[in-house]
Amino acid sequence: MRLIRFVPAVLFMAFAAACAEATADSSTTAKSPRWTTCADPANDDGHCDMERKDIHRRTVVPAIGEDEKLDEAAAAVHNVLGGTRLSATPEDVVTVREAFTTAGYADHLVRLARDTDPTVTGSLIYAVKVGDVCVMGDVTPSDRFHEWYAGVLPDGNCLAP
Repeated sequence: MRLIRFVPAVLFMAFAAACAEATADSSTTAKSPRWTTCADPANDDGHCDMERKDIHRRTVVPAIGEDEKLDEAAAAVHNVLGGTRLSATPEDVVTVREAFTTAGYADHLVRLARDTDPTVTGSLIYAVKVGDVCVMGDVTPSDRFHEWYAGVLPDGNCLAP
């Protein structure tokens, strides 16, 4: 098991860029909302496509760096896990769930990913609802981690229960 270190907020924001499809309106600017944003498209291992798997069902969200309060809230969510050693295991699902509960995040879901989730099946996936945005993260079975924003699903949840 490798030590998974989540990117500190400063680096997260400094290197963040949109990894999302633009809205359908071709007259929108570069600062238009997206359905999902990828934290590190320069080092994308194909995960951004996984993150967009269910965008047709989600509401739109600001791109990373376009909403300072959201960026700060997302950094706080990801920092809850700090330097915790994580892998895609049932034990680590419990660890992450307890960390979010202890930190006071009531609206969160942590589990091993299903084939319908926006990540690799079997990954540890978490989603914390911040307003109308889902702050998402995962650790894949190969111990790669990813962080992104996504809109909510039609039922108002971040992931199917």
